[in-house]
Amino acid sequence: MKMAEDDRAKEIAGAMEHLLKPGDAWIVRRSEENGIEAVPEGRSKLASTNPELYGRLLTISEQLSSAGGALCIWGPVLVLVLCLGLHLNWFENVLGGNAEKFRSIWLYGLAFVIAFFLFGGIAKVWERMKYKQYRDGVLSALDQAKVTPHRLIADIEGDEALEHLADQMKEDPHIV
Repeated sequence: MKMAEDDRAKEIAGAMEHLLKPGDAWIVRRSEENGIEAVPEGRSKLASTNPELYGRLLTISEQLSSAGGALCIWGPVLVLVLCLGLHLNWFENVLGGNAEKFRSIWLYGLAFVIAFFLFGGIAKVWERMKYKQYRDGVLSALDQAKVTPHRLIADIEGDEALEHLADQMKEDPHIV
């Protein structure tokens, strides 16, 4: 079986040798409905076939990725400042004699773990809320382009630029 795949790969490579320049990377696939398709590696098939829709989806995906992104950064920074403040006695007046009880590397570590999960979860919820704002527009654009949501998910799978949108669509119960 392995030998047959190796032979087939060599045969395909030989057939394409005269078409490729040094450094070229293409994904070639054959489907029942579209025949043979060739897409530059790293570029979404959708970007080639429907650049207008792809551009719109890029914009929406970027909006989703920035929806809660600041929380993932500023939440842990806030915890860092609080831990540093505890360690350097900035809160001595507020905590009084209890400040010494809170000076522990274990407490600081636990605070960071909680902060990452808490702020990451909140960021995910914000991203989901933002997706719900755009969902009807996305589905309308797909209808206009005559692309089903499932086809879109398949076409953009692995496209890092549309990762946030793809993740939200895969989790959307309205698309099932």
